[in-house]
Amino acid sequence: MDKPEIIIEIAAEGGAISLSGCKDSKGAWRFSRDLNDQTPTLLTEEEGAAPAISHSSHWVHTWPEAVALFDRYPWAMLSGGKVHPEFRERVWAEVNQRLQANENPYSDRARERWARACGVS
Repeated sequence: MDKPEIIIEIAAEGGAISLSGCKDSKGAWRFSRDLNDQTPTLLTEEEGAAPAISHSSHWVHTWPEAVALFDRYPWAMLSGGKVHPEFRERVWAEVNQRLQANENPYSDRARERWARACGVS
């Protein structure tokens, strides 16, 4: 098994969500979601300060399962940072599908950020 690579990395206020992937010896990908939320550490005791939240999901073996790991969050509305070159077209299609389904005043701005992250002109 190869070393995990970042497939999608999203920086959000107070943390980050990323999808990592590993190729097996046959070239098939498997995926895991990582979450790091620092928000609880930024709160005062009165507001409910707590340790950071950090965890990884189980590994999944298909692209639809990988996207489903992300769909627990409104990821398409967040700022796309890094997108693995091999997955840019897939990510761009997933982003557009979600933004069209949930059109709102911020969708165009989100689409522009993802277009840059995915290398779309």
